[in-house]
Formats: sequence, structure tokens, C-alpha cells
Amino acid sequence: MQVVDISEPHEPLGLDYGLISGLFRKLPEKEASAILFKLIEDIIHSISQAEQAYYCAENKEFSTALNSIRSLSNRVGFMKLACVASDAQLALDHGDRIALSAIVLRLLRVGEQSLDAIWDGQFQHY
Repeated sequence: MQVVDISEPHEPLGLDYGLISGLFRKLPEKEASAILFKLIEDIIHSISQAEQAYYCAENKEFSTALNSIRSLSNRVGFMKLACVASDAQLALDHGDRIALSAIVLRLLRVGEQSLDAIWDGQFQHY
């Protein structure tokens, strides 16, 4: 019997490091770090809210969480995450539950990969 290794999909994240770098150029490092961490914390919270609302079929709450993800992601430079949140909203608005289920999984994956890119040191503000 042959063992097949199935890896998790990985896609380019479209991170705009210029937005984060600009924050560190404009503000003292301690203040910029506090703002960045607060934004990231808010993104994590919004992704969690979106996931919970999706699985509980709470469309209004899900839509609110998607708007929050999109807005916060644009502020931090997580361009792909903002795009996926928009795609999820479009599928929700069109009532396409099959597409929405795939997009929600993609939202969770891209969110995790975007956050990992910041934590793993791919961003250097110096």
C-alpha cells in the first residue's frame, strides 16, 4: 500500500508590508507595535466570530464579522484576507451555500497563513 501525503493548500498572501512599515516609520516602535498587535488581535477575534456565526447560520453576525475582517485586513496590509472576506460576503449575498462553505475554509486558512507571516518574522520594519 502506498501512503499519499496531502498537504494543506498554500497560496500567495498578497501582504502589503508597506502599510506596516509606514506605521513604524510614523510612530515610535513601542506605540506602532501596540497598534499592530491590537489590530491583529481584532482580526483574530473577527475571524473567530465569523467562523462561529457561519456554523450557527447567523447571517447578520457573519456579515458583520466579514466587514470587520475586510476593514482590519486593509489597515494591516492583509490584502488576500480582505479579498477572501469580500468573496465570502458575495457568496452569502447570492445565497450560494456551497461556494460559501469553500470560501469560509479558505478564509480560515488565509487568515492563519497571514498571521503566521507576521509572527514568523517575514515582516521586518527596519
